[in-house]
Amino acid sequence: MMTASDVLEVLGRLDAAGLRVWVDGGWGVDALVGETTREHADLDLVVLAPELGAVRSLLGEVGYRTVLRDWLPTSIALADGQGREVDLHPVTPPPTAAATSRSWVAAASTTRRRPPG
Repeated sequence: MMTASDVLEVLGRLDAAGLRVWVDGGWGVDALVGETTREHADLDLVVLAPELGAVRSLLGEVGYRTVLRDWLPTSIALADGQGREVDLHPVTPPPTAAATSRSWVAAASTTRRRPPG
């Protein structure tokens, strides 16, 4: 189970290391509505593909060493020994300055997977 404090710890460490991530999935929805709407089994993060190795290394340093699912290049799920999970979803930015635009970030966070139906 990923608590809000777990999420903030992971994001703080990634930010301190200068690694860019975007919160996706359930925690991303909660961030948008401004409250925790339910319990979360994991934290979904969109990461830049070129930074995936560094993100994995940093997460490994804080205990997320167990690979639950390796579906790369689409995603990889990591767990620590306390029942917390982080799902990483690498994306490759376009080779222009548009890679930092809001439209690219919005597109990256909506194209990783769609619900069935």
